[in-house]
Amino acid sequence: MASQLTLKEVKSRTDGDEMDLSVMEMVKIPVKVIAALPKVTNIDFSCNQIQTIPDRFCLSLKNLVILDLSKNEITELPSNVGLLVQLKKLDLYHNKLQVLPVGFSQLTSLRWLDLKDNPLNASLQKIVGDCLDEAGCTQCAKTVVSTMKEVNTELERGRQQKLKAQKQMADKKRRQKELEAKIEREEKNEAKRKEKEVRRRKWEETHGEAGKKSGKKEVKKGKKENQKLNYGKLQEKKKSSSCFGRLVHLLLVAAFISLLLFAATRYCTQVASGHQAEEICELLSTWVARAVDQSHILMGESRVILGDASDAVSKYADNLLESAAHLWDETRSIVTLFLM
Repeated sequence: MASQLTLKEVKSRTDGDEMDLSVMEMVKIPVKVIAALPKVTNIDFSCNQIQTIPDRFCLSLKNLVILDLSKNEITELPSNVGLLVQLKKLDLYHNKLQVLPVGFSQLTSLRWLDLKDNPLNASLQKIVGDCLDEAGCTQCAKTVVSTMKEVNTELERGRQQKLKAQKQMADKKRRQKELEAKIEREEKNEAKRKEKEVRRRKWEETHGEAGKKSGKKEVKKGKKENQKLNYGKLQEKKKSSSCFGRLVHLLLVAAFISLLLFAATRYCTQVASGHQAEEICELLSTWVARAVDQSHILMGESRVILGDASDAVSKYADNLLESAAHLWDETRSIVTLFLM
């Protein structure tokens, strides 16, 4: 079997850059053995029983220029057939091909193609033509490559659209995930905030009573201090009003005594007789003595009250009291002389 061909047998069928492996009942192509002869650019696999061509064939034999695969049972060509960029002539007569790979769009060097006697689909059959002569096969190669380029363009456009749709879908999923992650973060933050609020309230409940008690103590202490301060101010006001009240009382007594002395003296000298004047003077002396004694009492109390007053008020009151005392002394001297 050709699948068991050795390198020696393959070499025996090679002449320069040409290799003839036709009519050998070959089912599988011995790619590894053939690739050991890289100078080969023309291979004839016609009249065998080959059904498939492996992908490694195009990978290993990129330098092929002429390839004859006619009269086999090939059902499909490898998708990477476009790697055979140096291929100029390709014979696929009498196989079982229905479609061609889009890779034909890359076979820009292809100048001859025979696809007669293949069960090609209707649309492809119209493109291929009859391939009855050399010109027909040349036109077939040209038309197939051109058509496959258009198909490849459409497929590429479809792939791009598909990639775009996939990208949009991926972006949508990514945004959805980001939104879900954001919502999850917000929910976690909200849960932390609520937990913090619960801890704060518990702390306030635990420490708030002590703070309230301390605050109440401070308020009570402040109230007491204010009460003391207000009481002191009230006492000072009372002392001041009492002091000035007594001073006013003292002045009124002095004025009364002066008025009384004036009236009595005028009456005794101008109106009353000697006996009446004597009685009035005695009575007047008694009243004056009482008024003087009362004035001295007021003077003493005023001095006691003024002991806590300011220096200016004390000095003014002392001068007033000294003037009043001097007046009392003069009044006493006048009354004494009048009664003698």
